[in-house]
Amino acid sequence: VAGFYRQVLDGIAALPGVRSAVAVTALPYSRHGGAVPVTIEGRQPEPGKQPTAQVQRVTAGYFQNLRVPLRAGRLPADGDGPAAPRIAVVSESMARRWWPDGRAIGKRLLVSAGAWMQIVGVVGDVEHSVIDRSLAPTVYVPFTQSPERQMDIAIRTAGDPRTLAPAVRATVRAVDPEQPITNLNTMTNLIEQ
Repeated sequence: VAGFYRQVLDGIAALPGVRSAVAVTALPYSRHGGAVPVTIEGRQPEPGKQPTAQVQRVTAGYFQNLRVPLRAGRLPADGDGPAAPRIAVVSESMARRWWPDGRAIGKRLLVSAGAWMQIVGVVGDVEHSVIDRSLAPTVYVPFTQSPERQMDIAIRTAGDPRTLAPAVRATVRAVDPEQPITNLNTMTNLIEQ
């Protein structure tokens, strides 16, 4: 799975007019993704109030591509592979909620039934819906440590992104002609929809 996305992203990034190509579980305004239970080390949840967060698997460069600012610590990098210690980056709203003292870096959390992850960074909040403008607590994990089969690909271009659609389709098909490509769209159209 990781190899497939690496080949696709490398191929798309090499296309003329492409500035960067990254993958994420659910792009903002994509109308998919959801919250899952999160265990905060050292915190006992109140009865009936299990913490939840959106969990986003991201490839290196995701935050730069979508211009999400780093507030503290560091971002996931290519070196955060499957053999490296498990890490996570959390959104500002999550850091404020669970670590109001501003000390989220170095803390640990558990997503669903996965492995404990150490928080290495805090990033700005991302609005995911124009209807629900609440900023959902979000945990970002390196794609290389937790590959997901269905990902959204974000491509930043120098010009009109719609002109790249045929080349993007051809790039994916060159890696695996059986893979479905759905909802090839611009961010502007996603927001308008």
